[in-house]
Amino acid sequence: NSSFANSYLWNISSSSNPASIINDTDSVPNIILPENDTQGDSIVYTLILTAETDNGCQDTDTNIVTVYPTPLASAIPSAIDSCGPFTVNFTNTSNPYNGEDISSMSFEWYVEGQLIDSTQNFTYTFNSAEENDTTYLVELYATSQHDCFDSTSFTITVYPDPIANIIITGDTVGCEGLTIDPNQIYAEEVINNNDTYLWTYTDVNGNIITSPDPLIGLIENVSDIIPPTYTMTQDGDTVIVILTTLNDHGCVQDIDSVQFITIENPTADFSLTDTIGCHPLEVDI
Repeated sequence: NSSFANSYLWNISSSSNPASIINDTDSVPNIILPENDTQGDSIVYTLILTAETDNGCQDTDTNIVTVYPTPLASAIPSAIDSCGPFTVNFTNTSNPYNGEDISSMSFEWYVEGQLIDSTQNFTYTFNSAEENDTTYLVELYATSQHDCFDSTSFTITVYPDPIANIIITGDTVGCEGLTIDPNQIYAEEVINNNDTYLWTYTDVNGNIITSPDPLIGLIENVSDIIPPTYTMTQDGDTVIVILTTLNDHGCVQDIDSVQFITIENPTADFSLTDTIGCHPLEVDI
C-alpha cells in the first residue's frame, strides 16, 4: 500500500529459524516462513519494508509476524495386541508447546478411518475375526488453539481364539478290538487359530487311560495334530477322546470330544436233549 514510491526493499529477521524473501525488491514479494518445528515457543519475525522515491526520499514500515509451533500428537496405548475382544485405553500425551497446556488442544480419534470420539483420552474395544488376526488402524489428530496440527497413528492387532474340531472319518462304535487312530479321527488344522493340539483319553468316570506304548504312558495332553493310537480290548467299554487346542497368545482354549464304544459281545449258549445214542440219533436242541 505504499504511495509515491518507485523502489522497495524487504527484510525479515528473527532470533531463530530464519525466513526467506524471494524477489525482495518487488512491491509484493514472496515471503517464506518455515514450519516452527522447534518443539518450543512461537517464533516472532520482524518484517521491514523500505520504500524510496526517485529523488531518494525514504520511509519504512514494520510489522510483526508470529509463527506458532507445530504441536506434538502423542498417546500411549495400554496394549497393542491381545485376544479379542479386548479394550485399549489410550492416554493422551500430546503437547501444544508454546508454554500451553494440553487442555487448550482439540482432538479427533479415528478407527479404520471412522471418527469415533473427540475426547482427550480414548477407550475402545476391539473385536477379532473368527479365523484370522485382525489389525485396526487408530489415528489421533491433535490441533492447538492456534489451529496448528499434528497426527499420529497406532496399529492394534487382535488374535482369534483357538478352534477345536475333531473330524470323524471312521466308526466310533464297534466290537472289542476297535482301534482309535488317524483312520478314525483327526484334528482339523486351523493354522491362524491353533498352535497346540492336545489329546486326552478317559473312561466314562474321567480316569485317564494308559497307552500300551511306554513312550506315551497316560494319554493326557499328548501334543500332536494326529491322535494317539489306542485299541479297546474289552467289550462294553467306552473311551472319551478329548481334543484341546491352544495358541501362543494365551487366548481362551477350545475343547471338542467324541465317544468310542465297543458293543457287548453276545453270549452263545445251547443244550442238547441227548448227547449219546445209537444210529440214527436224533438230537433236540
